[in-house]
Amino acid sequence: MEFEIIETNLSPDDETQLRETFAAEEVAG
Repeated sequence: MEFEIIETNLSPDDETQLRETFAAEEVAG
């Protein structure tokens, strides 16, 4: 599963946190 953020208003820090969250869920899942 690949996760890509497209056309969002997230700040770079928020985007990083979101990517880390999805990565953690992928590993745990």
